[in-house]
Amino acid sequence: MILRSSTLNKLVDKIKNQNTSEFWDEIESLGTPLIEETDIAEKQLVTFLYKEVEPIKNVVVISGPAGMDYQRNKMEKIPNTDIWFRSYLVDENPKFQYLLSPNDPLTYPIELIHDSKKMEEREASFIMDPLNKFPYPTNEPMISTVGLSKEDASFKDNSLWGKVEEFSVWSECMENNRNITLYLPKYCEQERKLSLVTILDGDLHPHILPALHIIDQLINNKNIKPVAVLLVHNAGQREKDMGCNNKFATFLSEELTSYLEKEKGLIFGNENCICGFNFGGIASLYTTYQYPTVYKNTIMVSTSLYWSPNDFKESEYLVWYMSTREKREISIYLECGKMENHSEFQRCFGGASNLLTNRHLRNVLTAKEYSYSYYEFNGGHDFIQWIDSLRRGLMNFYG
Repeated sequence: MILRSSTLNKLVDKIKNQNTSEFWDEIESLGTPLIEETDIAEKQLVTFLYKEVEPIKNVVVISGPAGMDYQRNKMEKIPNTDIWFRSYLVDENPKFQYLLSPNDPLTYPIELIHDSKKMEEREASFIMDPLNKFPYPTNEPMISTVGLSKEDASFKDNSLWGKVEEFSVWSECMENNRNITLYLPKYCEQERKLSLVTILDGDLHPHILPALHIIDQLINNKNIKPVAVLLVHNAGQREKDMGCNNKFATFLSEELTSYLEKEKGLIFGNENCICGFNFGGIASLYTTYQYPTVYKNTIMVSTSLYWSPNDFKESEYLVWYMSTREKREISIYLECGKMENHSEFQRCFGGASNLLTNRHLRNVLTAKEYSYSYYEFNGGHDFIQWIDSLRRGLMNFYG
């Protein structure tokens, strides 16, 4: 057993007669995980800890630098103590979310991906870190975090300067009703042309991703020009909608914008943007490509580019699609996390990680001479990172 953490080594040395109460008192005051400097340039050591209350067979670190390979990310136990630990070497100043899993079954999740009930059963042992000081969201915590600022954690509690309206829209092409949230900036003149920012997975707002609060602050701080914002909520068929669906692209680009012009009296310019996270990034880029005169710009973050439709026999359908079609006059902003370089879940789709497939798309965009910006943040597939990603993407287009 190797204790790479100098802090952990010092604390363990103080343990006498296997009494760890002082050790855990010290850890509780510090908070977990421990983050320490190293003698390796631009690297830090992150050490996760777990206090055994009753006998357990294992503890697994979930997500963040660990990914989702449960067997590989088991903690070690310091003999004759109640201390479980695991350390990771990461780039400086990481920002990520994670969970722990005591008594994890260590079964592989691939065969469960499309069965939500079985996935819930598989994840039943996942818990937040009891000693972490930054759970998120603050009102109904779901995850433990590293590097999250207090401002980001409480962002959604700020009041908005702009006006917000919620309504539903019937789609003829999709044959369903969909909830929509519309944001208009303060002092917006109805007859004035505004750029439209359409954000998919509108259900993430405000508790997971407070998109309107982020944009409202950027506008009022004069970081970006005033924009109208649409949050497009899901209608119970997310994978079908997001997966390069022509009907969904038509709804977003024709039906929805027509509704806003006729029913809300809004006039849009030609600098509109559509934004998607995770699987929503696929729909975002696909819609922009299909309707470049409506959405000239797209923001795609942590996009699951390994995905392909069932009738396409390889992975990375959208990357292939962009490489084989003629170039369109669109601008693309894409981000991915350096810690998204794990392929556990993606193996059933072809094996490549989020990070590698996003780099592949970047290379295709370079070869096709598209206008694009690419950024890798120091985190994983983390919605706490997407707060910063949305800021950067909007600044890129409207700053």
